[in-house]
Amino acid sequence: MRKAIAIVVAAGLLLSGWLVYATYEGRLAEHRAAQAKRDAAYQEQLDRFRHEAPLGMHRAEVRSYLDSKKVSYIQMNSSLAVKIGEDPADEWFCDRWYVYVEFRFSHLNGQTEPLPLDNLDGISIQRIGSCL
Repeated sequence: MRKAIAIVVAAGLLLSGWLVYATYEGRLAEHRAAQAKRDAAYQEQLDRFRHEAPLGMHRAEVRSYLDSKKVSYIQMNSSLAVKIGEDPADEWFCDRWYVYVEFRFSHLNGQTEPLPLDNLDGISIQRIGSCL
């Protein structure tokens, strides 16, 4: 009798474990699919910016371009950044991630402030967030 009870309990534990694992895997697959969809949208926006703001443009021209498109941007160090989305935290100890297209500019050695004639030398996606 005890042996039968032990077998039933073990089978119940195995079944419970499998259900927890299957649920976790399903949620993980949903998370990955949603992230892939967001990443594709971010890449589309990055490609558009790369096409419409070619490398070598002056900082003033990039600002003018963004203003003409009514695109909000912020100054981040010597770069300009356009927020294009937010990603959920992938760990419990992290806050959400803010996703930006960053426009990086060349600058002269010793230059302390961004100048209007700095040349655009890169456009990329940056994720900024905080973790404990």
